[in-house]
Amino acid sequence: ATFCDKNGLMPLSAYRLEYDFENNNHVEVSVTTDKQVYRPGETVEVTLRAEDENGMGKDAFVALSIVDEACFDLQEQDIHLNEYLSWSYIRVGRDRRFSAFGDNYRLFANDAVMKEESAEMEAPMEDSVANGMLGSATGGMGAEVTIRKDFRDNPVFVQVPLDGKQEVKYSFTVPDNITEWRLTAIACDPCVEGGAASVVDVKLGFSVSDVVTSLPFFVNAECNELFLAGDEIVVSARTYGTAVKNGDAVSYEAKMYDEDGVAVSTVAVDAKVGETAWLNFGKWDCGSYAVEITAVVNGAGDGVRLN
Repeated sequence: ATFCDKNGLMPLSAYRLEYDFENNNHVEVSVTTDKQVYRPGETVEVTLRAEDENGMGKDAFVALSIVDEACFDLQEQDIHLNEYLSWSYIRVGRDRRFSAFGDNYRLFANDAVMKEESAEMEAPMEDSVANGMLGSATGGMGAEVTIRKDFRDNPVFVQVPLDGKQEVKYSFTVPDNITEWRLTAIACDPCVEGGAASVVDVKLGFSVSDVVTSLPFFVNAECNELFLAGDEIVVSARTYGTAVKNGDAVSYEAKMYDEDGVAVSTVAVDAKVGETAWLNFGKWDCGSYAVEITAVVNGAGDGVRLN
């Protein structure tokens, strides 16, 4: 602050105001699931609960984000709810933020990214082996094998209205990743009653939980996404799980599909659990291809699709 008279500006002493966010704006939030471990493709029922001493208002909502835990090895997630008081939005991930300021609270993200990901999340999964999509295939030892192909790292990023209640349910289909998922729930009660909310009106809180997707036996396959003309297309594969032990015999089979979904090459090798199997398709013309790898051991099978 400054004082101005005919002699000019005179500086006055400054005073720093502190606001107790935790005690004045805090909401207790919890996010739980109906069980802890799921198989790929199972439905997860999430219970979202948010409450403060006065209950939740009719406009309160929860922003729910579900992300592959491996992503946070690249960059940890930091949530600072007091950012909202200064910037009117909270960052919750890569290209992800939400706002609850005034009566137009909404999720923010790059429009092109949101449209592309929304279409990907809502598109039905085809059930056909003939065109190389998700389905069942016969492994090298005659076992029926489910091909896993949905490997999204952020399958859910939604805004769930509480509708004046303290608890709501939300369900989603877990992707095919064998991994741990981090569930982050941020609750916001803008306390809007016919007008724009002020900073002191807004109630915020968050909670983090996790679930696991796993199988008793599964295959992990790796392949470059880009090859140069003249390169040999090689895929590596290993098997894991509680249903097998090191040294068990594994039969691998890999099929390569062209852009029309037609199988153009098949490679089969035998290896042991604990060893890396190398499947070499040789050299191919320029174009886009997809590869499905199946592994069978002791009557159990698993498969993955790489594009």
